[in-house]
Amino acid sequence: MVRVLKDPLLHCLLIGMCLFLVYGATSRKPQDDERSTIGVDREALLGFLQFRSRAFEREHFSTLLDGMGEGELDELIDEYVREEALYREATALQLDENDYVLRQRVIQKLEFATRGFVSVQIPLSQAQVQRYFEEHAATYYVEPQITFTHVFFEERQRDGSSGEARARRELRTLNDAGIPFVGAPSHGDRFLYHVNYVARTPDYVASHFGSKMAQELFALEVNEEAWRGPLRSLHGYHLVMVTRQVAGQHPALDEIAERVTGDAERAALDSETEAEIQKIIDTYQVEIANSLRDSGEHKSP
Repeated sequence: MVRVLKDPLLHCLLIGMCLFLVYGATSRKPQDDERSTIGVDREALLGFLQFRSRAFEREHFSTLLDGMGEGELDELIDEYVREEALYREATALQLDENDYVLRQRVIQKLEFATRGFVSVQIPLSQAQVQRYFEEHAATYYVEPQITFTHVFFEERQRDGSSGEARARRELRTLNDAGIPFVGAPSHGDRFLYHVNYVARTPDYVASHFGSKMAQELFALEVNEEAWRGPLRSLHGYHLVMVTRQVAGQHPALDEIAERVTGDAERAALDSETEAEIQKIIDTYQVEIANSLRDSGEHKSP
């Protein structure tokens, strides 16, 4: 008898019977549960489309749904039914209990629904857009830009010659010969980055040459016929020709109206969504266990 009880085959049989009983207790026979019927109508598919696309735009998806061919509609229905069936079966088996990932997805779904509800009420007046623009003026500042080319000389050559001395000699050659912008690649040493820089900001230039040379570059006047330098960078010496500069500026609202309006509406939507979520939170009474406050880690000194 003891040998039989220790038989692994018997253990597997018992485990299988337990799993069968658990499944039988938690599963539902379709004919005994009206929830086993999955109803598919226009509202269900509209909701499915919006949540799947994470965009609460009823009119857009209504038009999309109306324009679907029979094949597309059948495919959409199959996808909806598949998701709904799996969701119902998972909840019936209580697979959602103590599942943090699922908990977060449900929370996100509520946040999304709340955001969609708020978005219907969010259109802003011109005065509100103007106020947002003034409060966030720094966000829309357009940085200065520079276009230039350069000829690079290493700090010191293998023969011991000075890069600065070579650059000074080459400066006379370039200007006397009238070498243009496009002629830079044929002169000097190979540089780690680029030869030509078009419409680059101070930060970008500084990332390649160092902040000191970037400042010196932006201080130069535009001259499409003259080479300047040598300027010293983190890598060596440079002769430069600056062909264009654009000063930094704060654009007027009418120049970027569409961008500002979009930003203002998103900011208002975020704020209103959070306010609606706070209303939900405020309907609950929060009770904090005294033991939490009394724990050693949270005691005041």
